[in-house]
Amino acid sequence: MNRGFLILFIVIALATWTSRVCRAQGASEILVGSELEFPPYATVDSQGQATGFSVDLIRAVADTMGLRVKISTGSWDYVWNRLVDGRIDVLPVVAKLPERTHLVDFSFPHTETFDAFFVRNGKPILKDLASANDREIVVMRSDYAHHALLENKFEGKLILVDTIPEGLRLVSSGKHDAFLCSKLIGTLAIKEHKINGLTVGPPIPDYKRTFSFAVKKGDAELLEKLNQGLHIIKLNGEYERIYQKWLDAEDPWRKIAKYFFPAVIIIFALVLTSVGMLVILKRLVNQRTRELAETNVALLRAGEELEERVCMRTAEMVSSNEALAREVIERRRTEKALRVSEERLQQALLVSRSFTFEWQPATDQVVRSDSCATILISGDEVLNDTGKGHFQMVHPDDRARFVQMIHELTPAANAYTTEYRVIRSDGTVVVLEEIGQATFDAASKMERVVGVATDVTTRKQVEEQLRALNEELERRVEKRTRELQESQKQVLHVEKLSAIGRLSASIAHEFNNPLQSVMTILRGFKKTLVLEEQDRVFLDLVLSESERMKNLIRSLQDFNRPSSGRKVFMDVHATIDSLILLSKSDLKRKGISTVVNYTTGLPQIFAIPDQIKQVLLNLFQNAADACHGNNGVITISTYHEDNKVAVAIKDNGIGIATDKFTQIFQPFYTTKSEVKGTGLGLSICHGIVQNHQGEIRVESEPGKGSTFIILLPIGGESA
Repeated sequence: MNRGFLILFIVIALATWTSRVCRAQGASEILVGSELEFPPYATVDSQGQATGFSVDLIRAVADTMGLRVKISTGSWDYVWNRLVDGRIDVLPVVAKLPERTHLVDFSFPHTETFDAFFVRNGKPILKDLASANDREIVVMRSDYAHHALLENKFEGKLILVDTIPEGLRLVSSGKHDAFLCSKLIGTLAIKEHKINGLTVGPPIPDYKRTFSFAVKKGDAELLEKLNQGLHIIKLNGEYERIYQKWLDAEDPWRKIAKYFFPAVIIIFALVLTSVGMLVILKRLVNQRTRELAETNVALLRAGEELEERVCMRTAEMVSSNEALAREVIERRRTEKALRVSEERLQQALLVSRSFTFEWQPATDQVVRSDSCATILISGDEVLNDTGKGHFQMVHPDDRARFVQMIHELTPAANAYTTEYRVIRSDGTVVVLEEIGQATFDAASKMERVVGVATDVTTRKQVEEQLRALNEELERRVEKRTRELQESQKQVLHVEKLSAIGRLSASIAHEFNNPLQSVMTILRGFKKTLVLEEQDRVFLDLVLSESERMKNLIRSLQDFNRPSSGRKVFMDVHATIDSLILLSKSDLKRKGISTVVNYTTGLPQIFAIPDQIKQVLLNLFQNAADACHGNNGVITISTYHEDNKVAVAIKDNGIGIATDKFTQIFQPFYTTKSEVKGTGLGLSICHGIVQNHQGEIRVESEPGKGSTFIILLPIGGESA
């Protein structure tokens, strides 16, 4: 015991002396890298400053050892590559892997964590790496999980991402099977980024992460300082404080332990109070059960209608696939016909354009058959030629290769097949395919070479033509396949958006009934109860917010109500106000503000209300998507123009290039990603405005924003 205290005292005294010496000589500065999305270990706050467990830990260690810290942030790949290249000194949270030890040095471990698979709700839970084979697994690029899968010879498909939230969203959207990362970090990311539809499995037994400080390779002095500082803050309690701040805070039991026993007493009292209310609740539950049964019947009917639509769409897709299959079969028939034609051509050439030859090296005499005259176009000299003369006829680019091949013939390898070009006496070039065999005497000296040469010039030309035709056919089939696939994706996306619209209207209807009940009870309280002034203010505030919720639900129901197709007189200002109310929460989340400039006394228009709402909402959402950052502004103005009502929706977003003005109203043309846009919104808006005898215009400048102007006849004058 006394020996342990003595060692502890020596370590603390040595570290204190080292710290004082460093401060006396001027604290040195170390460059530290920190990840952007690795909570709770490393992240950034609302001001863009690095924060998290690892950031507090490296600061505490550096302060203990008299070091100054300068922190830069970036993605994992970015900060890791900077450490490996020696442009920063430390990464405070790195899992130690064998393949990393030759790139950087590692301190003593400071934390451990366990990995798990995150899958979409309803999908099978993956309990270990073996169960993930033959699946599409998302991992963070160069992360510990990435290396672990590669080391275990993972047989599925790896999808690499830069951040944990990006990987979780891909799995939540159903694009891939699972995401592998730290169970703690993934759970916190789901909570922080509000990612729904995911289930986490148990910790996998294949490995665990041991986190250490990663130090620039070869900096032994800094590594020793960090090891000593880490040991000191564990002894003086600073490590435990940082650990409780970032990691124990996620343990629900630690959060509520000190409140547990008082809470038990309160809950017991509430339970006794609730017993008296059970009879009333039972009656309410029975009534609600009947209502839910009626709702289920309606949902079953809606499901049957949806199933019918799916069957119809499936039939359409089957028809498209059959057409594509017929096109593929036709392509194969064409390829087969081309192969048969090539084989017949080759056979005809072998029969009609060949000659035999014999060369005796001792006398250098070459004797050819009579048919060579039609191929080489020479006189009697081609029938009785010399080896030297034949070599001179070979094309200069092929001559050295041909001569070397003849000289390299041996008794063991005495046969050859080659192609080479010959320059005829009229200057034209023919291609010969030559098959020959040499004979040797007992001393391995070449006696003669005999063989057959075939003019394959025409065949070479035909092969080139066939290759070009085949490439063209491949390009056409690939282009048509891409067009069919793109059309299929667009139609599926439109069906999904339509289903979401119907679902939102149904949910709004379900919310409206209990909201009315709550408002009725609150109004009764206001009339019958004697309330203090502050309580009355709170009650009025609740009633006001409930009224706003009711108006929001009504706007959502009106927007999703099926079109009657009838034109009625409608107030443009009221329609715009309802759309702003619907989008208020989304705009606030994106940091976008709205400005309205209404012309007083604006007359009503004679139009189909839900169609005009669809046009205005689509333009409003496009303006919001075009705004980036927290300074977006959408300005909505109304005014008269040539006996028409004009509505101008202006944003300060990215703008549209002038050469794109003629394309943005075409179906399926979009500048958004597949997740956000289908390319149908502006096309539909254009059609609706034209059907109302109106006009839609666009004014835009890249980098400064866009303005979409809708002109509609006043009071249906042109209707």
